Amino acid sequence: MFIRILSDNSIVYPYYLSSLPVDFPYTSMSSDIATDFTSLEGHGIYVVHATTQPTINPASERVEEGIPSHNGEIWLQTWEVIELTEQEQAEKQSVFVNFISKLIVNKTQKRLDDFAKTRNYDGILSACTYATSEVPKFNAEGVYCVQIRDATWASLYTLMGEVAAQTRPMPTCFEDIEGDLPPLTWPV
Repeated sequence: MFIRILSDNSIVYPYYLSSLPVDFPYTSMSSDIATDFTSLEGHGIYVVHATTQPTINPASERVEEGIPSHNGEIWLQTWEVIELTEQEQAEKQSVFVNFISKLIVNKTQKRLDDFAKTRNYDGILSACTYATSEVPKFNAEGVYCVQIRDATWASLYTLMGEVAAQTRPMPTCFEDIEGDLPPLTWPV
């Protein structure tokens, strides 16, 4: 990263070395320029040393790069912590809630499908179709799958309702709610 200080003390940042031929068309630049940037200083171009971004609360803040500062010896990258507006925070929360909700719904469906596959059904929907089977084993498994599917989704929607009512914290992953779903075990 580079900064260019113009003759009127205005700043061009970031400054790219690819701009050299345009900004200095009649100046021959040394082939050492790729490794030795000191020759650029005569043209008001200085290396900006990277610094670590500050730690923020991503729910309420964002970081933007600022104008580099000079510490008397070198130019340093600077960062600005900017407080999100209430609208930005609400939008960010909404995106997060939608993402987590979709993730949890997809993992719940996968959990049910994986359970049905333990008895060689294609998924929970396939297993549920056997609730009307005339073969007693398939009928029992199909009826059970309808019951466990309904109980699982009813539990999940109850949990999601509690989150919406703010009587339960927003889960951050599927594992936060998996233990509250009905256990998936085949009847004997």
